[in-house]
Amino acid sequence: DTAVLLTGKFNNGIIKLLMFSTEGNYYDQAREYKKALAAYHMAYQYADSNNNTYLKAEAADNLAAIYYKQKNYSEATLYATEANRISLSVNHIKVAASTFNTLKNTAEAKGEYKTALQYANQYKIYADSATNEDTQKTTLSLESKYQSQKKENEIAELKIINAEKELSAVKRNRLLLMGGISAAAIMLLLGLMYRN
Repeated sequence: DTAVLLTGKFNNGIIKLLMFSTEGNYYDQAREYKKALAAYHMAYQYADSNNNTYLKAEAADNLAAIYYKQKNYSEATLYATEANRISLSVNHIKVAASTFNTLKNTAEAKGEYKTALQYANQYKIYADSATNEDTQKTTLSLESKYQSQKKENEIAELKIINAEKELSAVKRNRLLLMGGISAAAIMLLLGLMYRN
């Protein structure tokens, strides 16, 4: 609801584009497909006017999915084909996988089973690639966190070692000081006793 209220208050095209996408997603989840289509069309137009092909592919993919849900297969195919073309050109693997899936579903709904099979094979390839990409990102993130934690632990251990060394140096200095004071006191006493 906030996105709906705020969409008119921002002048930045990218922010508006993201807000329209969020609004479309909201209405899609609420199954209000006409409102979702309107929001996704606005996102598509803003992406196009800002020459943001990456987000234009996402907006076209979202439009294709909504048209498919409404059983408007010709529009679903049109936007899925456009999103697929753009996503392949900018290497947006998730959108490519999603659009191949939408194209497969629309071809199957039209009874074009040979075409549906071809799209299904492409979907599998790109879905696996998207999963592998996500897995690699997750692995790299976990590796980075592990290395960071490891360095933090090493720093903590070095601080402990330094603190122990400082403590032993302070103890040693105190012992030397006490030994020096004791030796000076004994010398003073011996000096006083020798005079008498």
